Amino acid sequence: MQQLPTITEEYLHLFREGPLTMYIYDDEAEKFLAVNNTALCQYGYSHEEFLTLRLSDIQPVEEQDALIQQPKIVPGMYTSSGRLRHRRKNGEIFYVQSYSHQTIFEQHTAILFLAIDVDQTEKALEIENILDSITDAFYTINHRWQFTHVNKAYEKLLGRKREDMIGGNIWELFPYGREFSYYDRYHQVVKDQVSVHFEEYIPINNSWVSVNAYPTTEGLAVYMVDISEQRQLRETIYTNEQNLRAIINNTTDLIWLVNTDFKIISANRAFRDRMAGITGRAKDKLADADYPADLLVIWNAYYRQAMDGNSFKIIWTDTKDGNPIYEEVSFNPVFDQQDKVSAISCFSRDITEARIDRERILRQNQQLRKIAWIQSHEVRSPLANIMGLVQLLTATDMPEEEFLNMLSMLKTSADQLNQVIFDIMTQANNHDDVAD
Repeated sequence: MQQLPTITEEYLHLFREGPLTMYIYDDEAEKFLAVNNTALCQYGYSHEEFLTLRLSDIQPVEEQDALIQQPKIVPGMYTSSGRLRHRRKNGEIFYVQSYSHQTIFEQHTAILFLAIDVDQTEKALEIENILDSITDAFYTINHRWQFTHVNKAYEKLLGRKREDMIGGNIWELFPYGREFSYYDRYHQVVKDQVSVHFEEYIPINNSWVSVNAYPTTEGLAVYMVDISEQRQLRETIYTNEQNLRAIINNTTDLIWLVNTDFKIISANRAFRDRMAGITGRAKDKLADADYPADLLVIWNAYYRQAMDGNSFKIIWTDTKDGNPIYEEVSFNPVFDQQDKVSAISCFSRDITEARIDRERILRQNQQLRKIAWIQSHEVRSPLANIMGLVQLLTATDMPEEEFLNMLSMLKTSADQLNQVIFDIMTQANNHDDVAD
């Protein structure tokens, strides 16, 4: 019997100084009866403060139902309450693996509670579950370039199981990484402790990825997003833009786009060359102040009309090298998804040659009408005289003097007809000069 106090003191010492969090509480009153030093450090209370608490004070409100649902404690046996969330004095939440055992404390039935801190493990599992649920591929590498974590999205992207990658050297498992920018960029992250972003190709599955790599205390963390479809779309858009740009830049017609403030936001090479000739400024440095004020007033009026939703054409007259030029200019409003005018598309086509041809044809027609009038009026009179005289000369016998008189009249009519023909030829020559 003399050894019992010694044994009790030894057990109390193990309870108070043990490395595991332990406390004893009254099951009915849910009040703490004793608490060890590890628990004081873990929860942040003093010994006196802890003994004034109730069991619910160290659990978050949303976790307190777990107190009611805890398994019934069987005397003489440890009971596991599973993983619980507890709250420190400062309000911080952490995870514990809990075990309970019925005991006798100061001659009263009580519960000895053992709480093993599994906060880091539980939070690591939470993080792992989160990383496995995201659609971005994710993995971590240590300073020996070994995989330490791989999520499901990365498994799917590479077509490899994580157990085949964890612990393996990234450059040995994926040697193509040395040939592409992965190697240099990842080394940059580790050496300079900076984050990097780049796009790169994965040859084993013919895909493109957007890569974000970040330094960590253990090495680096990498997020990858498959951008194969986006990249293909970008390349298609770029190719189409280049083809369209080649088309509009290989024409002498002027093409430009004006925004709602009447500022030129896009134009082909022909337009910029023309504007540079007008303003005398470099093609990429044009501003409203560079244009003649009177021209701005005129063109802004056209833009305003198109901004009202109207499509129309005008004939613009100008001079080049001292010669008149004519251009047909089209204004077409561009509508956005809300059916509002967002820009004005303008197209100017040189119609000088067609205009000159049209005017030449008009002058030619005037000459032709003159010739036709001469033929219908001037030719008819001498020709009728000639025909009548010839008929008389051939139809009757007449004295010589009368015959000679008719011949003289015939010659006069022939001379008149000849003059008419000469006039027609003169008009025809003038017609050819006009055509030339």
